[in-house]
Amino acid sequence: MKRILAGAAVVAAASLSLIGATGGPASAAGTCTKNLNGSNVGTATCTGVAPGTRWRYVVECTPNSTPGGYAAWGTIVTGDGTSTATCRPDQRAIDAGILLA
Repeated sequence: MKRILAGAAVVAAASLSLIGATGGPASAAGTCTKNLNGSNVGTATCTGVAPGTRWRYVVECTPNSTPGGYAAWGTIVTGDGTSTATCRPDQRAIDAGILLA
């Protein structure tokens, strides 16, 4: 139970740094497309991001696709690009948002 609450707290704290109401870097004029496909890997590809803006994709990992797991932080990207976040093989990735890095 403590692990589930700790994971939820990490995701909740991370959401305070989310950029843009639509999950994209609003002030950096970025547009993002997310891909989960029910697997343990989530990707976010953003274009039109201001040069020098660092961001990453975050997913919540859970064994049954319901909230309450742990956070997996994606690769840090500067400007346009793709960030990939990977859960353990027995977990599923759920969208948690895009954050400034």
